[in-house]
Amino acid sequence: SGMTGSGYLLSRKDSHRSVPHRNLDMLQIMNADHYGIKPFYVPVQEDTAIEGPLVLHKGREFIAVLKGSMKVVIGGDAVTIGEGDTLLITDAFISRIQKTGGDACRFIYLLL
Repeated sequence: SGMTGSGYLLSRKDSHRSVPHRNLDMLQIMNADHYGIKPFYVPVQEDTAIEGPLVLHKGREFIAVLKGSMKVVIGGDAVTIGEGDTLLITDAFISRIQKTGGDACRFIYLLL
């Protein structure tokens, strides 16, 4: 369950909510909408591409790759990001995500 203290918000693993999305099983890892942030943990096991944005919304998106690598198409640009890389999308849309390499890919996805 989630817990609020003086100046912080804590979310425990048992409070994470599954958000199925196409061929992904995204986990919303904290309910922090009130603070203008929506964080997800996203494991990508399959080799199939994810077409279109992960979540339709107005605002910025932030990706931090925890494991593996993936190719992200933003507008007309394709960028490959891997473990330890971060990506901030300020004024564009993700049109495709494709896991690269043999390992599973895991990333944190923030709607800001």
